[in-house]
Amino acid sequence: MTREQIIEILDNSYREVVERAGGIFNGDIVADEIISLTQQDEPSVSEWVSVEERLPKDNEEILFYRENWGILWGWYHSSTGMFIEGRQHDITLSSSKDATHWMPLPNPPKTEK
Repeated sequence: MTREQIIEILDNSYREVVERAGGIFNGDIVADEIISLTQQDEPSVSEWVSVEERLPKDNEEILFYRENWGILWGWYHSSTGMFIEGRQHDITLSSSKDATHWMPLPNPPKTEK
């Protein structure tokens, strides 16, 4: 998609709404930002989420952080509230409710077929 096509879509979709709400719409700036975000070479890295802000989905494989233990890989068990180290259904290396932060695992690398 070209920059001009992005601007046209934005103009047709958002200009009236933004201006009606009292804002100033600039399709050029938004289009440049969209292009910049889609062309980043660096993989996106998730931010750490505080367990006080939000907990992971049940049985979701994650990275989690425990003071005095560091970063661990494992999953979250919502019915017990436990962060469990290791892969599900394997031997549990440790489990704890004292994790302070967590983040989703990154996507696997893209492989050429």
